[in-house]
Amino acid sequence: MLVALLPYEILIIYIYPDDSYYFFEIAKNLSREGILSFDRIHITNGFQPLWLILLVPVFLFNIPNLLALRIIILYQGILTGISLLFVYKTLLHLFNKNSAKFGTLILAFLPISFFAYLGGCEASLNLLGLSYLLYYIITNDLSKLSYKNTIILGLVMGLSLFTRLDNVIIISSIIAWLIFSGIVRFKKENIKKIIVFILIFPVIPGIYLLWNYLLFGNFMPISGILLKSSTTYAVLYVLVIVFVCFIINIILRLTIKRYTNKNWEEISQGTKFLIIIFLLPLFHFLYYQFIGGRFVHWYLAIELLSLTIGSAFIFHSLPRISNLKIENTNVSFIALSLILIFTIVPFFGGFLFDVKLYQLSPRYYEATQWVNENLPKNSTLASANAGFLGYFIEQPLIESWGLVNSFEFIEKYNGNRTKFIIEGDYDYYIDQTQYIPLNNTEMQAQNLTFIIEFYDVWAPYRTLEIWKKN
Repeated sequence: MLVALLPYEILIIYIYPDDSYYFFEIAKNLSREGILSFDRIHITNGFQPLWLILLVPVFLFNIPNLLALRIIILYQGILTGISLLFVYKTLLHLFNKNSAKFGTLILAFLPISFFAYLGGCEASLNLLGLSYLLYYIITNDLSKLSYKNTIILGLVMGLSLFTRLDNVIIISSIIAWLIFSGIVRFKKENIKKIIVFILIFPVIPGIYLLWNYLLFGNFMPISGILLKSSTTYAVLYVLVIVFVCFIINIILRLTIKRYTNKNWEEISQGTKFLIIIFLLPLFHFLYYQFIGGRFVHWYLAIELLSLTIGSAFIFHSLPRISNLKIENTNVSFIALSLILIFTIVPFFGGFLFDVKLYQLSPRYYEATQWVNENLPKNSTLASANAGFLGYFIEQPLIESWGLVNSFEFIEKYNGNRTKFIIEGDYDYYIDQTQYIPLNNTEMQAQNLTFIIEFYDVWAPYRTLEIWKKN
């Protein structure tokens, strides 16, 4: 079966990881049918809320699936463009024009950045929120707070948690650092402003967490629970990070006073804040090591911002250290040369940091069209890797692992795909061979009949199989 897709359509389809299609399908069902559901059967909260809300307008007018993907690409491009502007202004404030250009080019064109901010998940939105937050803190004197400062910081930090709940690690670290480093001072004239911040900051994430609890009986989204996170783990980790920030500040104060002629208070706000910017990726990454959860490229917003600022810092420092004279014309050449060198990062990063770049076989789209044309319209399908398939298949498709399913579903199957295949209520099962937990003989023993496969010549383990439940 030949599928008539133009080259740019193929690029649009396969640039997105499978997880991004969960967002697209839930947003589609919410906008057209008014239900928070991936499969139109189970109600779920397995999504990052602010990104889902921003996706809903894309699907309001019943546009074709491929056109929606093109719009989302443009959507992410706009968000990323605004982020790059804030990053450039931040670097310009910290360093010089050449260094600002250099760091911004690194963020814009480094391959792993490209995969992150155009990946269909919330990374582009997260990048925008965090880049603005860093820009605002670095370019404003927070030693003398105003109501404007505290209201903006409270809203931006609250929206950051509404974008990704694990940003609680980043935001808590920043707040702790602002306090312990003395960037924000507990002076008499600041107290009222700090109280305003304390009142504003929790409102948006608090409403979301309360909504989760009232509707689902749990503060955490189902995806977070399935990926081994929990409210208790998050709170404990935040407390540890706050303590670590306190200790690092004490060490820095003593070290600077002993080995330099300066006191800590004489150091500029920008320099003080650079320290936490470089620590944030470590705090963020270690959280996922602590809980044993996955860490994928669309989680990398703060890591990319730290890399960007670090690259600009090194570029700014090198001429001063080695007395080099770097002309304006060399900035783009140097940045693009480094980008070519670091093209290998997406391929080797997975071995070093378990950062996975998910790829879909070109046969996936062909399989979805075969299903739409050959299987009964009233049938129900199931798959453990259901994002892409669910978005393009017209029939309901149950995500059998539970990532975007209901809490009742998780209680019954607890992520056990084998149990679902045996006991689940569905008509057809479709998945890659590597993710089907039973071999062909075992599938047949469970009254499942093999229907068709869509063979992947480049990666046979990604071959799609469709089985009918008798």
